[in-house]
Amino acid sequence: MRLPPRSPLLLAALLLPRAAAAQVPAQVPAFSPPASSQPANAALAGALDAYLRAQADSGFSGVVLVARLDTLILERGYGPAGAVPDTATPFWIGAASRQFAAAAILDLQRAGRLNLLNPISTLIPTAGSEKRGITLEQLMTHTSGLGACDAAAGVERRDSAIQAILSCRMAYLPGEGHLEVTDDYTLLAALVEIASGRPYEGYVGDRLLRPARMTRTGFWGDDGARDVAAPGQTPAPGRLPRSVWRDGWLGPNWGLRGATGMYSTVGDLHRWLLALRDHTVLGDAAPELLASRLVVGHEGDATVYQAFGWEDDIYPGGRREARTGGWEPWAGASSTIWLLPADAIIVLSNAGAVGDESWGSHVARGVRAILLAGATP
Repeated sequence: MRLPPRSPLLLAALLLPRAAAAQVPAQVPAFSPPASSQPANAALAGALDAYLRAQADSGFSGVVLVARLDTLILERGYGPAGAVPDTATPFWIGAASRQFAAAAILDLQRAGRLNLLNPISTLIPTAGSEKRGITLEQLMTHTSGLGACDAAAGVERRDSAIQAILSCRMAYLPGEGHLEVTDDYTLLAALVEIASGRPYEGYVGDRLLRPARMTRTGFWGDDGARDVAAPGQTPAPGRLPRSVWRDGWLGPNWGLRGATGMYSTVGDLHRWLLALRDHTVLGDAAPELLASRLVVGHEGDATVYQAFGWEDDIYPGGRREARTGGWEPWAGASSTIWLLPADAIIVLSNAGAVGDESWGSHVARGVRAILLAGATP
């Protein structure tokens, strides 16, 4: 089921400028939480801190930020005694990187350099017949039809990465299914370079990160990554070629560009959300990043819609939430950004998993429960 792009409810409070609030369509409900879930910030921060300390006692390590629009409710590191991370510590954010590739595509569309509805063959004329009709929007919504090949892993040259991805088998015809694959966003990063004439990292840095004042965010393999990123373990070569390893550490390659491959801090990610809300980045196209595109499943009583690097959850009665994040078991790292009607939850962790769920996701769910119900889950 395909939907016309529209702003999720949370955009009325988080992404649209305050002056534009009156322009929200009439069918969008008012966006403040019920009175029962609005304790004083100090009491709420205390309840959250108690929950997070208990999680740290059970093995959680990471940094958590909770904000109500511009107001920080909590920003704190948690972990074992003597190893509590500082709030300025960057963490590997995994698939949460995809929103930046999507934002770069939207930025280039604003500049008239490409169009989401155009096929990739307009920029990659060598694409074969079964893939040349894939549109940029299909890549951004994981409806391209590409199979789960991870074809660009360990590939250092862009043209070789494109060739490897376009040699991957198709899982279905473009636009006729949904399968989340990393190569969709790796190919988008390559298209950013082709359309802009600049390295992907340089374009994202200049057009998105700097305007959003994200000074502690970067790319895996750059000069700052080894010093500031905090994976739970040093990744092992595995099946990746030795050429992408530098002194025992994974270096830049196309398997880490676009789909994953970025690090950040909770503060930087909060500044990113505020920059989207205020249209400091992407201008009037900012709401498109989180706009519902198509139904991709259900989780509990929520219907899950695909957005660009995000998922949009719609609950009975119309309440909307949005989520993005990543879990990289090979690095022990996870990230979760969870947007509620008036609150933002950002969790970055290097503690691995708790059961079959990443610590980042597990802790974010607990924080969400406190914010919605005003009680410890």
